[in-house]
Amino acid sequence: MKRALKTLLMLCALLLIIATLTACGGSGLRAIPNANRIQEDLAESGLSIIPTSQTIDNIEIIDYETDRDAGIHIVSVVVHSHDEEASYIKYGILSYRRNADREWILSAIDPDRQNLWSMSPLVGTQEAVIEASLHGLRVTIDGDEWQLDGDSIENVTVNSQNTQLENRRDTVVATVILGSDVLTAQGQVELTFVFDGGWFRDSYRSYTPFVSEYRPHAVLDLSTDNLLDEIIRETMTLGSGQYAQTISLSREEISNLSIEGYISSNKGTSRVYDYSFTLTKGIVVIQVEAQATYRFDNMSGWLLDRTTLSPTVTRVNFEGTRWVGTYREFMGSSRHSFVMEITGMASDGTMRVEAHGTSPTRTQVLAGAIDLTRMTVTFRFEEWIVNPGGFRTIPEIGLNGRFDIETSTMRGSQILFGGYNEFELRLDDGQSVENGGNHEYES
Repeated sequence: MKRALKTLLMLCALLLIIATLTACGGSGLRAIPNANRIQEDLAESGLSIIPTSQTIDNIEIIDYETDRDAGIHIVSVVVHSHDEEASYIKYGILSYRRNADREWILSAIDPDRQNLWSMSPLVGTQEAVIEASLHGLRVTIDGDEWQLDGDSIENVTVNSQNTQLENRRDTVVATVILGSDVLTAQGQVELTFVFDGGWFRDSYRSYTPFVSEYRPHAVLDLSTDNLLDEIIRETMTLGSGQYAQTISLSREEISNLSIEGYISSNKGTSRVYDYSFTLTKGIVVIQVEAQATYRFDNMSGWLLDRTTLSPTVTRVNFEGTRWVGTYREFMGSSRHSFVMEITGMASDGTMRVEAHGTSPTRTQVLAGAIDLTRMTVTFRFEEWIVNPGGFRTIPEIGLNGRFDIETSTMRGSQILFGGYNEFELRLDDGQSVENGGNHEYES
């Protein structure tokens, strides 16, 4: 009986203690936030390390500390969340304070252990990221390097995508359509992405070449006839410095015109054409390497901007030609007429020349040569064929001069006993020599 009474008294004491604790704040202990409560607070409080675009999957309480007297509750948690593209693990510290109604209210959230935060992909690279990653890349179209930007990229279509979520890698092959004022171009690129807080381009290569097509309003149909019309409006300079001479161009003199190709620049709005042709000026054959630069104007279409002509003399057909002209024997003396016949010409450009005159009759053999770069000629005395004898005033002729392509003339100095006097010769057009001479010159 005593034992039962003792047990009853102990039970009553225990109930009294519990009642006392409840009245003195035991309700606060029961209301300490658990994981579910913390998840609700993170979603509703506006204080969060988790953006509203993410969904919280679960929360783990790592540790906590409660000061009931001060009304402070500190919780260390790890939060698992996700959005449409990735899952996230973040650590944080939540601070609760107890209000006058003895309710725990979330008052602050601070990030924690940020070196342990992680982000893992749930899907591959999105099309918007793929297109944005193309900006700044360079591709070659018709020899022209384009830097891609929002203005030049017209469309991007993903052809294939190999996403390795575990390895955080994504390989994309995409068809890209580019455009400018004058053309469109289409090709394929291969992009490799790595995931590091998001998908970022790691490497790039051209998968198929870009093929261009001019827009209908910007087609440049450059035929050889059209190009020839432009060429004959030009002149060109052969040689440089004191040896420079201006050469005219005519349709009849041009042959073997060939357009060899072009290179585009400025996204197709400029074209540089390479072409070549042969120019025959009398006995001179000139090979011309040329460039024509066209630029596109939105109002006027294609305009010729500039032409560059680079001539090289390849041959001068001296052999069998006859030249008539004059020279001065002494400074201030009267001019004497003479004739030169070029009777032979070797492959190295050296010539055999006969110079003829009368009163008395005389014929000299000269050795000639021409410099095709400078278009200079030299003739040196070799031997007499008909020596008048006894006429010390009759010189052994030596000539230095320049060949003028445009007029088919040779002009320069005559070497005479150490002195220099002038001479001039022109290609005979088949008429008699000036003053009636034929293979002669008069003194």
